[in-house]
Amino acid sequence: RGKVKIADQDLNRVKVELEDLKTVIKSKEAYIKDLLNTGKESEQAKAKLEDKLKRLEKESKKTQRDLMSAQIVLKDLESKSGNSMLESEYRNKVSNYKAQIQEMEQKVRDTEQILVLTQPESKKILELQENL
Repeated sequence: RGKVKIADQDLNRVKVELEDLKTVIKSKEAYIKDLLNTGKESEQAKAKLEDKLKRLEKESKKTQRDLMSAQIVLKDLESKSGNSMLESEYRNKVSNYKAQIQEMEQKVRDTEQILVLTQPESKKILELQENL
């Protein structure tokens, strides 16, 4: 009878441990599923940010070309006298273009920083799946 009682106690302890393991496995599976979903969302966000970055860079290049053109016209106007109103207009354009370029450069830096945060956690997912 003593051996049967010990066997029953061992069996009950093993059943409890098995249930605990099942709970841990289920929670890890749920966590992996959540990470996979987050990874997909991160990939979508990354794609959007990369598009935004390309658009900002393209816009910045156009503004830089406009700035160079305005500076050339301004230098030409400054070499001639009597166009003070036109010179003033081009000085304002040059100033505005410079401000726009600075603003776009800041947006590019900000977007690049955010882009770093969207990197998927694939290594972590693989590690967790291997540990299951």
